[in-house]
This record gives sequence, C-alpha cells and structure tokens, in this order.
Amino acid sequence: MNISPVSIYSVQNSSNNNLKSPSFGHLLAESCNIPHIAYGALNHNTNFFRDMIDIRAIRTYVDKVFKDKNALNIFTGACSTGEETWTVLMSLFDLAKKINITGFDISPKAVDCANGGCYKALRHDVSPHLGVFNQFFDASAPGETFLFNTYSVKPEKKDLCKFVVGDLFKLEETIPEAGADVLTFRNALYHFTTINHLMPVPNDKLAPILRKIFGGVNKALSENGIFVLGDHRNIGSVEQMRTVIPKTLEEAGFAPVGWLQKVTGCENIWGKSKNVSGPA
Repeated sequence: MNISPVSIYSVQNSSNNNLKSPSFGHLLAESCNIPHIAYGALNHNTNFFRDMIDIRAIRTYVDKVFKDKNALNIFTGACSTGEETWTVLMSLFDLAKKINITGFDISPKAVDCANGGCYKALRHDVSPHLGVFNQFFDASAPGETFLFNTYSVKPEKKDLCKFVVGDLFKLEETIPEAGADVLTFRNALYHFTTINHLMPVPNDKLAPILRKIFGGVNKALSENGIFVLGDHRNIGSVEQMRTVIPKTLEEAGFAPVGWLQKVTGCENIWGKSKNVSGPA
C-alpha cells in the first residue's frame, strides 16, 4: 500500500470508515448513547515527543521495576498514526533486552498510516531528540519546508512497532490477559469525558464508560504493569479528576504510583493497588 505522509497537526475525521464496523457499534452501545464519543474517538491529533514528562516517568519506572525482564511488553492505546508508539519505543529501547510494542487505534485509516511509516513532522519537535530519532528515521525529503520535514522509518526498524485496529472497550481482543507491562492512553480520555472536547459528560453517564475501560485495563496489565493516562488537562475536567475518574480507577483496583510521582513529578500513572509500592 502506498501511504502518503501524515501531517501531525491535521485532524482526520475517519467516521465514514468506521461507523458501520462491529467494533464501533459496540463502542456506541456501551457509551450510554452519548453521540459525541463516536466523533471524538475518530479524531486524530498527535506528534512525536509530546509531553515528555510522562515518557521520562515511564523510563524511570521501567528502569527500576523491569530492568531484569527479558522482554518488555508495551501497548499504546489510541495511537492514531503512530507517533506516540514510536516515541515510547525510541525513549526506552536502551533499557530492555527486547521490547514488544503494539499501537492500537479504532480507526483503520489511522492504523494504515501508522503501518506506512512516513510522517510529516515539525522540525521543532524532532530536533531536540535527533540523536535517537536518526537511529530510527531517515529524512526522506530533507529541507522540504522551513517548519516541516518528511521522515520515513528506516527499513530495518519498521518491524519494531506493530500497529493494529483495536477497541479500548474490547481490550481482550488486542492484549492477552496480564500481557501489558506498560499500557498508555495518553491525551485521549477526554474523548470520553467531554462533549465535543468542551462540556463534561455528566458523572452518572461517565461512570459506566470508565468502569468498562478501567476494568479491561486491570485485566490487561501484568502484575507490576502501569496504566499511563498522561496530562490531566487531556483527561477530564477538574471536577472529574477529583471525583469520578479516581473513584472509578480505585473501584477497578488501581492506585496512583506515588513514589514515581515524587521522583518525576508526573501524575496520572496508575498501577494495581497491591503492587504500587516501590523505591522511596
């Protein structure tokens, strides 16, 4: 398949490709009939090396908890066109003997683009990380514009990231039980917690959605696995972050990884309640 470069700041509404799929029908059925979720879940806005405080926190956790693991299993939910997945891999590849990383998204169109491995990215995002970025990507059209350049995954690196169509409401179809050491869903939960990214979904309608998602996440995580939600501004409203979101996470058997927050300043990284103790 011939995939054209993906502009990282374009918003791609792929609803025509998805509204008739069984997976998306399930999403609508389980979302308490809030139509905005159909629209929000199909919009893709991403870039390389975004919110690196989260990535550095994941790196700290992996180095302390999984440093002796032979193979690290990572899944990036709502991966869109793949920049998030590649960012996680590039930031962790030197810490593990082997990394198995899979990005999944509900949009087949986004997954096709991710598998194409060609990106139009802001030089500003890439330039601070060129040392590692150049190990994985080639500038396929150097000097294309003042702000942007086009980059392609090196052929010998392309198989390091796997991209599949996957539904957050059906995690068992993408992730084996206890199969994820790290599961990220960064900067995406707001698709479910807000209406058109602005109005908060009422708590009584949001809670069943979160129970379904967080229950699946708990089953997907390994014993010491972590669930990374990312910047609170892209999770939900201030009121939701104080009430329904942490309450539902705790009901699903999660607790914040407190020691990691103290060390890195990064919030909203959760582990299974009985396993979150760690280095002081």
